[in-house]
Amino acid sequence: MRDRTIKVIVPTRGRPDNAVRLFEAIKETADTVDIVFCLDDDDPKLDEYYDTSLPFRTSRRRRLVGTLNEAVQTYQNYYDIIGFMGDDVIPHTPRWDLEIANAFQPNMIAYANDGWQGEGLPTAVFMDTNIVRKLGYMVTPTLIHLFADNYWKALGEALGTLTYLPDVNMEHIHPFAGKAVDDLTYQEANAGPIWDHDQMSFNWYVANQLAIDAEHLRA
Repeated sequence: MRDRTIKVIVPTRGRPDNAVRLFEAIKETADTVDIVFCLDDDDPKLDEYYDTSLPFRTSRRRRLVGTLNEAVQTYQNYYDIIGFMGDDVIPHTPRWDLEIANAFQPNMIAYANDGWQGEGLPTAVFMDTNIVRKLGYMVTPTLIHLFADNYWKALGEALGTLTYLPDVNMEHIHPFAGKAVDDLTYQEANAGPIWDHDQMSFNWYVANQLAIDAEHLRA
């Protein structure tokens, strides 16, 4: 299969050093990836991001899911594969982009081994962009930040296209894995009200919308 350039969207807040680390890791391990960092215009470290050479776009704060769904509208017609990484991911496997391209199939939802959740959840995800074009979003917009990975896994399972790549190492540097400091960005994302809202919204989606979306995508 030919190489497919993958568009990777990275929402980031308060972590310019993480963003630079991820950008350098992608440049070292992949050849066919276009990456964009999505910045909030109220980020207290916005000037530090501007001082880097990162490719970025800036808009009002929409939280993780809103940022992904807004940004993907710009790129959905230009790439076969669209991806999400957090700014706390480090890809280690050389030519992981080729592994993902070679796994491509219609309605694909693919993910790698993050060294923590493993096969359990796609903490970074790569999907057939046609999913976005047909559904109108990358993540169900009823979510704010959490359970996006649960959404991608549930949708991939419903479609029969969930693809786990155990030999592709995309390390997730997360405090719950004991690998990062629990900073304000993590604290806001994992706050009780956000967790309760997103868990309820995800459960509603599975019960009421998942089968409809999967049928629409298979049509």
